[in-house]
Amino acid sequence: MGEPTKNNSSFMGFFRDLVKNNSGLSSKSFFLVLITLLGCMLLAVVGFVLIWEVLQSGTIKTDLNGLSLVIGSITAIFGTAGATKYFGEKNEKKDDNGNT
Repeated sequence: MGEPTKNNSSFMGFFRDLVKNNSGLSSKSFFLVLITLLGCMLLAVVGFVLIWEVLQSGTIKTDLNGLSLVIGSITAIFGTAGATKYFGEKNEKKDDNGNT
């Protein structure tokens, strides 16, 4: 992934390494990391709401069909972010060392 950043112990150094590709900082990588974090947060909220409802009322009264649509939408966002990165970098020329 190139040269490590000067301050790898910080969150920003780790984040910078995540969004870096062979040609520098990549907006596609940033989009993929951002969507992954956002999607995981949304799925955690859905899970928390279901657990909270079971603990409070002892049953699930939430419309599970609607909930499956929300989870499917989040999955589509994951797929869109991955496809954007894949198709954007598919035709990049790389030499034997993996450099562009």
